[in-house]
Amino acid sequence: MELLFCTGNAQKFNKGMSICRQHDITLIQRDLNVDEVQSEDTEYVARQKANASYAVAQRPIVISDDAWEIPGLNGFPGTYAKSVNTWFKPEDYVQLTKDLEDRRIYLVQTLVYQDENTQKIFVRKSQGKLLTKPQGSVGVSIQKVVSFDNDGGKSISEIMEGKTHYSGEQTIKVWHDFADWYKEHAS
Repeated sequence: MELLFCTGNAQKFNKGMSICRQHDITLIQRDLNVDEVQSEDTEYVARQKANASYAVAQRPIVISDDAWEIPGLNGFPGTYAKSVNTWFKPEDYVQLTKDLEDRRIYLVQTLVYQDENTQKIFVRKSQGKLLTKPQGSVGVSIQKVVSFDNDGGKSISEIMEGKTHYSGEQTIKVWHDFADWYKEHAS
């Protein structure tokens, strides 16, 4: 079984490929560079990205879209995390959040499958905590200041060192959910 995964993000592709391979699904990476709508609604952004990607590819696709939500900052950076990560250094996140009592942060992962007749969405929200200092040397800024529950206080960056993607339990479940569904529904 072969499916086009529309992403330019090597980390996302490696994670998806690794999980889908376990389900006998072959992902093929294609960066379509579609315009993404700007909205604070995570599912809306992902659905529109899937629509745009399918319109260009003209074949079944899957997309992945992530948002980071910090409750203590009213959900910031949310769907704008990709842009914020190009502007912020890890120290900027630390400075911005240093006085927060609520140190929770959520990664909201959204996968959308799209074909001519079907759009199916998969969402997983994983909780972590904001660290008080950057840890690790790989990945984007926010990955150096976030530790997921069950990661023993290590940042995502520290866990990713020497790997092609973060493979923590929190971030792979959405891919397993998708792969199980796809194997059952793909024709």
